[in-house]
Amino acid sequence: ESTVEVEGVLESAPYVALTCDVMKKFGVEPLVTSEKMQISPAAFRSPGNLEIEGDWSNAAFWLTAGVLGGEIRLTGLQKNSAQGDKAIVSLLRQMGGEIVEEEGVYIAKASKLHGMEIDARDIPDLVPILAIAAASALLALFGGDAGKRQRQLDIGEDGLVGDEVVTL
Repeated sequence: ESTVEVEGVLESAPYVALTCDVMKKFGVEPLVTSEKMQISPAAFRSPGNLEIEGDWSNAAFWLTAGVLGGEIRLTGLQKNSAQGDKAIVSLLRQMGGEIVEEEGVYIAKASKLHGMEIDARDIPDLVPILAIAAASALLALFGGDAGKRQRQLDIGEDGLVGDEVVTL
């Protein structure tokens, strides 16, 4: 049996959930709490044929390109995925992005974005592309423990003004 212990607060919880989801497909039922995860390697077995779903982390770049520049269509993404980075759809929508899902196809259309505060604690891989989206918006604030820094960007008529808040 193997045990992984968490020190402090579990960051990026969706990645742990995704790992557990894949383990279950291989016959392992991990015991997960906020402090630890226990697995029994003896339980692993082949699931036979396994379809691998599309990667929401990579899709985030294409969806953002769509809302910033023009229509883009993506397939192969699971709406009910355990991947935390599927949050890109709701975040871009909250920023004013037009993204629709039609029969498994995600369509991102050129949109005018506005800023918002984003807690990136569970989605650190999205911070770079969300920063790109924020650059076209009027205001964005990134927080959580993603790098222990928060950056606020205000884009006004006179250009870009930035304030940095360091959290220790």
